[in-house]
Amino acid sequence: MEKARTILATILSTLGLAGGLFLGFALAGPLGALTFAPVGALLGLFVGSCPLTCLSLLD
Repeated sequence: MEKARTILATILSTLGLAGGLFLGFALAGPLGALTFAPVGALLGLFVGSCPLTCLSLLD
């Protein structure tokens, strides 16, 4: 279960990073991309780790 959690968190964090870069660049150019990339990565990491944590509480 720990390996699946790590893989899911890594994938969603990477998708959040890419999404933050794309959205930031689309909205505000290069400086927006630098601003939104860490935010997207953190949100992806949070979303990736939250559901599995909630499921592990049910065990």
